[in-house]
Amino acid sequence: MGEVLMQPIGGSVSSSDVTITRELLLSGYTGLTADSNDEVVDGQLPVHEATTNAISWARSSEGKTNILVPSGGYINKTSNGYPEIVVDNELYSKSEYDARWQDGVDHADGRVNTESESYKAGYTARSLHVVKLGECRTNPLPSGQGTWSGNKAYTFDITDYIQYGITADNIVLRNAGLSWYSQTNFINFSAGGGSAVSSTLSGSNAIVYCPYAANRQYWNGSGWRQWEWYTYCDAYLIYYA
Repeated sequence: MGEVLMQPIGGSVSSSDVTITRELLLSGYTGLTADSNDEVVDGQLPVHEATTNAISWARSSEGKTNILVPSGGYINKTSNGYPEIVVDNELYSKSEYDARWQDGVDHADGRVNTESESYKAGYTARSLHVVKLGECRTNPLPSGQGTWSGNKAYTFDITDYIQYGITADNIVLRNAGLSWYSQTNFINFSAGGGSAVSSTLSGSNAIVYCPYAANRQYWNGSGWRQWEWYTYCDAYLIYYA
């Protein structure tokens, strides 16, 4: 008696029948993938929240804004019915500057220079910080007769901020002014350029210099002849971190 071989209707699906891989299958979902060896596996593609922060942004010369977003699935929705990408105004891509200024010419076209060292090093999000170090407004001139000139030095400890790459350029002097006994005498007896406040960085100290000068003499018993002035300002530390 002969045997009848029956071909089953239909058949199972194997990994060789699909093209999706685990890295393209959403996390939290399971399925058969081309790299799962015929097994049902969990997906690996991240699923983002309804609101996701952008990595960086750059504006092109055509007026377009190019936003770099994290890879993954955007299936969660906000109340408006769509997923949202949040762009921070202080967020920037360091590679944007490499792409635009690598030969000193502005080539802004919105594309990121993926070969730049800054791009390979990653992206940086920073905020602007303004710290008032103090007021430099003390009158340094003594009383009585005499002649004086120099700089009143104000020292501010900025140890807590050195970690942010502080240089002398981060010290900003505002509200600078000049106090004088006689404006005419200031003009006649001092050089205007020598009355400018200045600052420097020494180790972990910010130092502000406020020039001053004076000449007070009792003249032949007929009275005082004098001129005097001193400078003042407010000191700030401005940096990104």
